[in-house]
Amino acid sequence: MKLWRSLCWYVAVMVVAAVVDARSALLFGIVFGWYCSVGYRSRFSITRLMRFRWPRLPTRRKPTAKEIGDAGEQWVEDVLKEALPDDFRLFRNIRIPNKRSKTGTTEIDLLAVGDSGLYNIEVKNYSGNIHIVDQPKWPVTRGRTTHPMRNPVRQSISQKLALEHWLKSNSVHVRVNPVVIFVGGRATLTFHFRPDVPIYQAITDMVLDINELPAPKQGRRIRDRIIRELDALSVPSSSKPGPVPMAFSRSLSATR
Repeated sequence: MKLWRSLCWYVAVMVVAAVVDARSALLFGIVFGWYCSVGYRSRFSITRLMRFRWPRLPTRRKPTAKEIGDAGEQWVEDVLKEALPDDFRLFRNIRIPNKRSKTGTTEIDLLAVGDSGLYNIEVKNYSGNIHIVDQPKWPVTRGRTTHPMRNPVRQSISQKLALEHWLKSNSVHVRVNPVVIFVGGRATLTFHFRPDVPIYQAITDMVLDINELPAPKQGRRIRDRIIRELDALSVPSSSKPGPVPMAFSRSLSATR
């Protein structure tokens, strides 16, 4: 097969050379005559060169949506550990029993428990222009493309109700404060209505609002009861922190 392929190339080039110039035809005839007899076995043969493929350079793997979300949650947790008062305890990616859920549990990104209250923090790491509308899905515009994202306000409210119901079943009556925060500084929020849940883009604003709330008289006792119930559910996380994107490092330095 290699010899016949070489002969086909020889005939094709001879025809083209004969049309252009007879001397070129003679030159190509000598070269391809050698090629057809010996050269097709050579490591530099055209048939081998045509099958040559340049090696692909190693490319940086694009992080998945879960990895991006985990990095945002890790960053918020690290900042809150330093910014919130010492009486606060943080729980990340905790699953609350919920009989109404298809999976039987409701996962919460971050819980902050302190003397001043219990805060359900929904962390979103998105980029683009996010339109905040009173719909189950929020449109996110990136350039000329638009795709939907799950409404984090409704998501945080459903988590709040599930958490309050579970705590009530354990004889802990407390109000859960839902909060939504967009991290990374890559999102632009366009409000088409004002939701009941506070939405933050700067973590410093969220920390200031939490610190300004006064602690009730029974705050420490209720806090300790909530922590005991959550400790029974929480699973120790990995000791290795997640990757921190470059966009986060700038915000982190500004916060500190």
